[in-house]
Amino acid sequence: FGATAHRRGAMWRFVTRRLRTYDDEQLEKVDKVLDAVAAEANPDLTHSSTAAARIAEGRELFGDPDVGCAECHTFGTFTAESDGPVLDGWGSREWILGMLHDPTQERFYGDDNDRMPSFGVDESLTEREMGLVTDWLRGDWYEPEDEDAASEDAASTGAGPGG
Repeated sequence: FGATAHRRGAMWRFVTRRLRTYDDEQLEKVDKVLDAVAAEANPDLTHSSTAAARIAEGRELFGDPDVGCAECHTFGTFTAESDGPVLDGWGSREWILGMLHDPTQERFYGDDNDRMPSFGVDESLTEREMGLVTDWLRGDWYEPEDEDAASEDAASTGAGPGG
């Protein structure tokens, strides 16, 4: 949370005080929940049946009092009474674009936004620019093929100009 007002907030207290007391079974539950939340950003994680089962279990465990996430966060079928950020879609392209556009939306920081600029509301970035930032944050950008590797592949297969 950097130098924001959240740096010593509820999530920090949860991690530094409560989470460190968890036993191995509780930590395994937390790992499954984190896999479920991460799958919001990358649906490709669910391709194997093992991963899909683990993610489904993590979605169910989100509301487990042993884990504690649903005390503050809304996710899937669990609705929190508290005001932690909504984790549906967390890390997805749509979620990040929304955060960049207006972090004061209720699903993000609401009135508790400390320093995150509203790039879309303020029109300090265009939709295209916010899209580029989003893709960069997600590691989702075009990378041209390495010319040397392409030349070596072409030479080894006999392909090439006129080949």
